[in-house]
Amino acid sequence: PPRSTLFPYTTLFRSDRFLSARLAKRTESGPIMIGSYELFRGLTPEEVHLIANVLEQRRYRRNEVIVEMGAEAREVFFIGRGSAIVTLRLASGAQRRLGVFSPGMAFGEVGMLDGAPRSAVVMAETDVECHLLKREAFDALGESHPRIKITLLTNMALGIARLLRKATREVSVFDY
Repeated sequence: PPRSTLFPYTTLFRSDRFLSARLAKRTESGPIMIGSYELFRGLTPEEVHLIANVLEQRRYRRNEVIVEMGAEAREVFFIGRGSAIVTLRLASGAQRRLGVFSPGMAFGEVGMLDGAPRSAVVMAETDVECHLLKREAFDALGESHPRIKITLLTNMALGIARLLRKATREVSVFDY
């Protein structure tokens, strides 16, 4: 069967070497501009500037945990530089690598929206520079600039819809 893509922004690979080689090409170019974040697609430069004013910058060292499974979800993370891996703790206690986040990608939006605890561990694979959009700032933007919030929500919904379609295609290859 073909290799599968089941999770947001992540691809399951049988070879970490393949993933690392592919990732190296995406992260060597340096940090990306805030306006290049995937979830900001469709915003005007002025709207991006408004969001940039409420983002918090964070840095994580290689192998530092960014998000712990079960933690409260109150923010979206935007990767500006570096890469982060997503792992899932299995019932056996083992950890399964699900994939990688690279510059331009966001994670944590589903948890921020539904308030459920984080469902996976995200760890810095390299040194990571990222921005956080906290729930309070997101809600305040919705009050003062509803078009920004609507655009972000639309982009989040489109991303979730793509993931659901991918998962549906992947599940369809299994014959129970």
